Amino acid sequence: MKNHALKFWSTYYKIRYYKSITKTQTNSEISFIKKQLPVKQYKKILDFVCGFGRHSIELANLGYNIEGFDIDKKSISFAKEIIKKASIKNIKLYFKDSTKFNKKESFDATICLYSSVGFLTPKQNERAFKNLFSSVKNGGRIVFDVMNPEWAKKNLIKYAEKLINHDDESHVIKHRRSILEHPTREKNEIEFINLKTGEVSKTFYIVCLYSIQELRKIFSLNGFTIKKEYGSCIGDKISPNKQRIIIVADKLS
Repeated sequence: MKNHALKFWSTYYKIRYYKSITKTQTNSEISFIKKQLPVKQYKKILDFVCGFGRHSIELANLGYNIEGFDIDKKSISFAKEIIKKASIKNIKLYFKDSTKFNKKESFDATICLYSSVGFLTPKQNERAFKNLFSSVKNGGRIVFDVMNPEWAKKNLIKYAEKLINHDDESHVIKHRRSILEHPTREKNEIEFINLKTGEVSKTFYIVCLYSIQELRKIFSLNGFTIKKEYGSCIGDKISPNKQRIIIVADKLS
Protein backbone atom coordinates (compact mmCIF):
# COMPACT_ATOMS: atom_id res chain seq x y z
CA MET A 1 0.00 0.00 0.00
CA LYS A 2 2.82 2.36 0.85
CA ASN A 3 4.35 2.37 -2.66
CA HIS A 4 0.96 3.00 -4.23
CA ALA A 5 0.41 5.94 -1.88
CA LEU A 6 3.80 7.39 -2.83
CA LYS A 7 2.94 7.07 -6.51
CA PHE A 8 -0.29 8.94 -5.86
CA TRP A 9 1.51 11.85 -4.21
CA SER A 10 4.09 12.09 -6.97
CA THR A 11 1.55 12.02 -9.79
CA TYR A 12 -2.15 12.68 -9.29
CA TYR A 13 -1.74 14.91 -6.24
CA LYS A 14 0.63 17.28 -8.00
CA ILE A 15 -1.32 17.33 -11.24
CA ARG A 16 -4.76 17.71 -9.70
CA TYR A 17 -4.60 19.08 -6.16
CA TYR A 18 -1.70 21.52 -6.27
CA LYS A 19 -3.76 23.62 -8.65
CA SER A 20 -7.11 23.10 -6.93
CA ILE A 21 -6.04 24.47 -3.54
CA THR A 22 -6.78 28.17 -3.59
CA LYS A 23 -5.06 31.01 -1.80
CA THR A 24 -8.39 31.76 -0.11
CA GLN A 25 -8.52 28.25 1.35
CA THR A 26 -4.95 28.46 2.63
CA ASN A 27 -5.57 31.90 4.16
CA SER A 28 -8.66 30.60 5.96
CA GLU A 29 -6.71 27.66 7.37
CA ILE A 30 -3.82 29.89 8.46
CA SER A 31 -6.24 32.25 10.20
CA PHE A 32 -7.68 29.27 12.08
CA ILE A 33 -4.22 28.05 13.12
CA LYS A 34 -3.27 31.52 14.40
CA LYS A 35 -6.33 31.57 16.66
CA GLN A 36 -5.58 28.12 18.06
CA LEU A 37 -1.82 28.65 18.39
CA PRO A 38 -0.98 32.19 19.55
CA VAL A 39 2.62 32.80 18.52
CA LYS A 40 3.77 33.94 21.97
CA GLN A 41 2.66 30.67 23.52
CA TYR A 42 3.35 28.28 20.64
CA LYS A 43 6.45 29.66 18.98
CA LYS A 44 8.05 26.42 17.77
CA ILE A 45 5.76 24.41 15.50
CA LEU A 46 6.10 21.14 13.61
CA ASP A 47 4.19 20.66 10.37
CA PHE A 48 3.68 16.88 10.45
CA VAL A 49 3.64 15.79 6.78
CA CYS A 50 3.95 19.26 5.31
CA GLY A 51 3.47 18.52 1.61
CA PHE A 52 4.75 21.42 -0.47
CA GLY A 53 4.82 23.74 2.53
CA ARG A 54 1.76 25.87 1.95
CA HIS A 55 1.07 26.12 5.70
CA SER A 56 4.70 26.02 6.87
CA ILE A 57 5.83 28.94 4.72
CA GLU A 58 2.89 31.16 5.66
CA LEU A 59 3.37 30.44 9.37
CA ALA A 60 7.10 31.20 9.14
CA ASN A 61 6.23 34.54 7.56
CA LEU A 62 4.04 35.23 10.61
CA GLY A 63 6.97 34.76 12.99
CA TYR A 64 6.66 31.12 14.04
CA ASN A 65 9.76 28.92 14.09
CA ILE A 66 8.78 26.09 11.78
CA GLU A 67 10.00 22.60 11.07
CA GLY A 68 8.24 20.35 8.61
CA PHE A 69 8.78 17.06 6.85
CA ASP A 70 7.29 14.95 4.11
CA ILE A 71 8.09 11.63 2.43
CA ASP A 72 7.84 13.19 -1.03
CA LYS A 73 11.23 14.65 -1.95
CA LYS A 74 9.81 16.65 -4.86
CA SER A 75 7.38 18.46 -2.57
CA ILE A 76 10.19 19.34 -0.17
CA SER A 77 12.42 20.54 -3.03
CA PHE A 78 9.57 22.68 -4.37
CA ALA A 79 9.04 24.27 -0.95
CA LYS A 80 12.76 24.84 -0.41
CA GLU A 81 13.00 26.79 -3.67
CA ILE A 82 10.26 29.14 -2.45
CA ILE A 83 11.95 29.52 0.93
CA LYS A 84 15.31 30.26 -0.70
CA LYS A 85 13.90 32.86 -3.08
CA ALA A 86 12.04 34.57 -0.23
CA SER A 87 15.06 34.36 2.13
CA ILE A 88 12.95 32.93 4.95
CA LYS A 89 15.27 31.97 7.82
CA ASN A 90 12.97 30.61 10.54
CA ILE A 91 11.92 27.45 8.72
CA LYS A 92 13.47 24.04 8.14
CA LEU A 93 11.87 21.45 5.87
CA TYR A 94 13.25 17.99 5.25
CA PHE A 95 12.56 14.56 3.79
CA LYS A 96 11.31 12.07 6.38
CA ASP A 97 8.95 9.13 6.78
CA SER A 98 6.16 9.75 9.33
CA THR A 99 6.64 6.22 10.70
CA LYS A 100 10.29 7.01 11.52
CA PHE A 101 10.05 10.61 12.72
CA ASN A 102 11.50 10.67 16.24
CA LYS A 103 11.88 14.22 17.59
CA LYS A 104 10.23 13.58 20.94
CA GLU A 105 8.85 16.49 22.98
CA SER A 106 10.61 19.03 20.76
CA PHE A 107 7.75 21.34 19.77
CA ASP A 108 5.35 23.74 21.45
CA ALA A 109 2.72 22.59 18.97
CA THR A 110 2.27 20.26 16.02
CA ILE A 111 -0.12 20.70 13.12
CA CYS A 112 -1.30 17.73 11.05
CA LEU A 113 -3.66 19.01 8.38
CA TYR A 114 -5.56 17.96 5.29
CA SER A 115 -5.75 14.23 6.05
CA SER A 116 -2.01 13.68 6.40
CA VAL A 117 -2.33 10.35 8.23
CA GLY A 118 -4.10 7.09 7.45
CA PHE A 119 -2.55 6.22 4.08
CA LEU A 120 -0.42 3.32 5.28
CA THR A 121 -1.01 -0.11 6.81
CA PRO A 122 -2.77 -0.23 10.21
CA LYS A 123 0.52 -0.83 12.05
CA GLN A 124 2.27 1.94 10.12
CA ASN A 125 -0.61 4.34 10.77
CA GLU A 126 -0.35 3.53 14.47
CA ARG A 127 3.38 4.32 14.47
CA ALA A 128 2.75 7.58 12.63
CA PHE A 129 0.16 8.58 15.24
CA LYS A 130 2.59 7.80 18.06
CA ASN A 131 5.29 9.90 16.43
CA LEU A 132 2.80 12.72 15.94
CA PHE A 133 1.79 12.71 19.59
CA SER A 134 5.31 12.28 20.97
CA SER A 135 6.62 15.30 19.05
CA VAL A 136 4.75 17.71 21.34
CA LYS A 137 6.14 18.97 24.63
CA ASN A 138 4.16 18.37 27.82
CA GLY A 139 1.57 21.14 27.96
CA GLY A 140 1.83 21.62 24.19
CA ARG A 141 -0.93 21.48 21.60
CA ILE A 142 -1.93 19.62 18.43
CA VAL A 143 -4.17 20.92 15.66
CA PHE A 144 -5.36 17.89 13.71
CA ASP A 145 -7.56 17.68 10.62
CA VAL A 146 -9.01 14.72 8.69
CA MET A 147 -11.97 13.97 6.44
CA ASN A 148 -15.26 13.18 8.18
CA PRO A 149 -16.25 9.57 7.26
CA GLU A 150 -19.96 10.33 7.72
CA TRP A 151 -19.69 13.14 5.17
CA ALA A 152 -17.70 10.89 2.81
CA LYS A 153 -20.35 8.17 2.89
CA LYS A 154 -23.04 10.68 1.89
CA ASN A 155 -21.11 12.76 -0.61
CA LEU A 156 -18.53 10.48 -2.20
CA ILE A 157 -18.21 11.05 -5.95
CA LYS A 158 -17.80 7.49 -7.18
CA TYR A 159 -16.39 8.35 -10.59
CA ALA A 160 -14.83 11.46 -12.06
CA GLU A 161 -13.02 12.07 -15.32
CA LYS A 162 -11.03 15.22 -15.89
CA LEU A 163 -8.71 16.75 -18.48
CA ILE A 164 -5.66 18.30 -16.85
CA ASN A 165 -2.76 20.19 -18.43
CA HIS A 166 0.53 19.64 -16.62
CA ASP A 167 4.11 20.38 -17.74
CA ASP A 168 2.87 21.27 -21.24
CA GLU A 169 1.18 17.91 -21.60
CA SER A 170 -2.49 16.96 -21.42
CA HIS A 171 -3.70 14.12 -19.24
CA VAL A 172 -7.06 12.47 -18.85
CA ILE A 173 -7.48 11.34 -15.27
CA LYS A 174 -10.10 8.74 -14.38
CA HIS A 175 -10.75 8.52 -10.66
CA ARG A 176 -12.91 5.83 -9.04
CA ARG A 177 -13.77 5.92 -5.34
CA SER A 178 -15.51 3.50 -3.01
CA ILE A 179 -16.05 3.12 0.72
CA LEU A 180 -14.79 0.00 2.47
CA GLU A 181 -16.15 -0.95 5.87
CA HIS A 182 -14.81 -2.54 9.08
CA PRO A 183 -12.83 -0.36 9.45
CA THR A 184 -14.07 2.56 7.36
CA ARG A 185 -11.69 3.34 4.53
CA GLU A 186 -11.81 5.19 1.22
CA LYS A 187 -10.39 3.32 -1.77
CA ASN A 188 -9.17 5.39 -4.70
CA GLU A 189 -8.34 3.87 -8.07
CA ILE A 190 -6.72 6.29 -10.51
CA GLU A 191 -5.90 5.95 -14.18
CA PHE A 192 -3.68 8.49 -16.01
CA ILE A 193 -3.72 8.78 -19.79
CA ASN A 194 -1.07 10.98 -21.38
CA LEU A 195 -2.78 12.29 -24.52
CA LYS A 196 0.54 13.15 -26.17
CA THR A 197 2.26 9.80 -25.74
CA GLY A 198 -0.72 7.53 -25.19
CA GLU A 199 0.94 6.19 -22.06
CA VAL A 200 -1.49 4.77 -19.50
CA SER A 201 -0.55 4.55 -15.83
CA LYS A 202 -2.64 3.18 -12.99
CA THR A 203 -2.34 3.46 -9.24
CA PHE A 204 -4.50 3.20 -6.15
CA TYR A 205 -4.44 4.13 -2.51
CA ILE A 206 -6.57 3.40 0.53
CA VAL A 207 -6.96 5.86 3.37
CA CYS A 208 -8.44 5.14 6.79
CA LEU A 209 -11.35 7.39 7.71
CA TYR A 210 -11.45 7.98 11.46
CA SER A 211 -14.72 8.83 13.21
CA ILE A 212 -14.76 11.44 15.94
CA GLN A 213 -15.40 8.65 18.46
CA GLU A 214 -12.30 6.78 17.28
CA LEU A 215 -10.20 9.93 17.36
CA ARG A 216 -11.31 10.81 20.88
CA LYS A 217 -10.11 7.39 22.01
CA ILE A 218 -6.79 7.68 20.13
CA PHE A 219 -6.06 11.12 21.58
CA SER A 220 -6.97 10.04 25.11
CA LEU A 221 -4.81 6.90 24.98
CA ASN A 222 -1.86 9.04 23.90
CA GLY A 223 -2.16 11.49 26.80
CA PHE A 224 -4.09 14.33 25.17
CA THR A 225 -7.23 16.10 26.26
CA ILE A 226 -9.40 17.50 23.49
CA LYS A 227 -10.19 21.18 24.00
CA LYS A 228 -12.23 21.90 20.85
CA GLU A 229 -13.83 20.02 17.99
CA TYR A 230 -14.86 21.58 14.68
CA GLY A 231 -16.40 20.59 11.38
CA SER A 232 -14.55 23.31 9.47
CA CYS A 233 -11.89 25.96 10.01
CA ILE A 234 -14.58 28.63 10.28
CA GLY A 235 -15.86 27.04 13.47
CA ASP A 236 -18.79 24.85 12.40
CA LYS A 237 -19.80 21.93 14.58
CA ILE A 238 -18.97 18.40 13.47
CA SER A 239 -21.90 16.84 11.62
CA PRO A 240 -22.54 14.45 8.71
CA ASN A 241 -22.95 17.59 6.56
CA LYS A 242 -19.44 18.87 7.29
CA GLN A 243 -16.48 17.53 5.36
CA ARG A 244 -13.81 17.85 8.04
CA ILE A 245 -13.09 16.74 11.59
CA ILE A 246 -10.73 19.23 13.22
CA ILE A 247 -9.41 18.59 16.71
CA VAL A 248 -7.51 20.97 18.98
CA ALA A 249 -5.97 18.99 21.84
CA ASP A 250 -3.48 19.63 24.65
CA LYS A 251 -0.86 17.24 25.95
CA LEU A 252 -1.31 16.58 29.65
CA SER A 253 1.67 17.88 31.61
